[in-house]
Amino acid sequence: MMTQEIKAVQTPPEGAGPFFDLAEDLLRQGRGAEALSAWAQALEIDPRFAPGFHGAGLALELMGDEPAAQASFRHAARMAPDLAAPLGSLAQAALRDRLPIEARVFAEAALTRDPAEPCARAVLGRLALDAHDPAQALAWLEPAGTGADLIPTRRAVLQRAMADALDALGRKAEAFDGYASAAGGLRRHHAGACAGPQPMAGLDLCRTLAQGYAAAPESLWRPAPGSTDGGAAGHVFVVGFPRSGTTLLEQALAGHPDIVALEERPTLLTAIEGYLDPPAGLAALADLDEATAEQLRRDYWARVRGFGVEPAGKVFVDKQPFYSLWLPLIVKLFPGARLVVPRRDPRDVVLSCFRRPFPMTPVTYEFLDLERGAQVFDAAMRILDLTCERSTLPVFDYRHEDLIEDFDGVCGALCRFLGLAWNEGLRDFAQTARARRVTTPSATQVVRGLNRDGVGAWRAYGPQVQAMQPILDPWVRRLGYAP
Repeated sequence: MMTQEIKAVQTPPEGAGPFFDLAEDLLRQGRGAEALSAWAQALEIDPRFAPGFHGAGLALELMGDEPAAQASFRHAARMAPDLAAPLGSLAQAALRDRLPIEARVFAEAALTRDPAEPCARAVLGRLALDAHDPAQALAWLEPAGTGADLIPTRRAVLQRAMADALDALGRKAEAFDGYASAAGGLRRHHAGACAGPQPMAGLDLCRTLAQGYAAAPESLWRPAPGSTDGGAAGHVFVVGFPRSGTTLLEQALAGHPDIVALEERPTLLTAIEGYLDPPAGLAALADLDEATAEQLRRDYWARVRGFGVEPAGKVFVDKQPFYSLWLPLIVKLFPGARLVVPRRDPRDVVLSCFRRPFPMTPVTYEFLDLERGAQVFDAAMRILDLTCERSTLPVFDYRHEDLIEDFDGVCGALCRFLGLAWNEGLRDFAQTARARRVTTPSATQVVRGLNRDGVGAWRAYGPQVQAMQPILDPWVRRLGYAP
């Protein structure tokens, strides 16, 4: 039986049936590379078989090759205009690319061909949620069912959209079940790549880094000699933790004419890869010589410019919350830099990481379990506190909730910290975010402007989030939030 995603007016060409069945089964298991091979064999028998190109696109999507997947979906849609599934896939791709009008056109076209097409319904449900109409979202989503026939990543998209609709309607227990189902499916799908066999993945890496930094000699916290500014008038790292308000802050800063900002790009990749293996890597970092440090700095600024940002003469803002795990690298290479640290209620942070999608890495994989996500948060905060204690980097530390309540006051203080005058462009962060095509999970909220929707969201999930609370309680008290 064909899955909902691949059903078509066509039947497999003669001789291709076994490959077709195998490819479908592999897709359901999330085995993208093997599914792609099976689809390739089916298409060798008949290269005009449009569902084969759609299936190949699904396999490519599972493998993380979005451009090739979209090209395959478009080819299938051109070959078989009556086929709904490729149009649903293109709708979902357009929504991921922040193209809501294009996403709606593809979704509605898919539903004229198949009113049950699940990806199209998921897209229209998400668009209704973005328009603050959860009842309409549920009306679109419920007929799509559980997504049992979808590939794992798309099933999670559907489940999370349904959960968001239920959450907005106050049906919290049902919503949490949906979030948990999505997280559980993704954990199973990504377990091979993210949960092992590498010994230093995810939570193990975070804990080992925190322990290694705490035990390291003082030389780890002394800057390496050499030039550090890359021509920038100032250098700022926005760190902390995902879902703590870093995206809102970065978009506000990007509206200042004296600032250029870069959103979550791997600017320190070479340095991180070179010192990824504690404790041996940490020992080498502690004794970093000037020549090596200069090469790492040159690589950093070349990467910044390679991402399309020219820092010369501007205050350069590098926003990457995960750099909290690698702060000794920043201390070592950029002693003239400043740190900006948004804080948010830890319970809201970890729950939000559990509910929202992230590009999958061994660390973000841990967010799919509330308890392990809380433990990653604990490790990152310990590293952050240790850096503030042992390094001389200036730090601007504020609460995200305070920014929402007093935007001008917090941003004014931040400008003074950065040596800049206030500028009205700071307030235009929503328009700035729309113009910059923000890709983090916070994009939808930021373009709506300031709102308190996520403040205290954990309280509605009290029974469901108990596993994370003992881990987070020390940080709740440390940051001054109500128990």
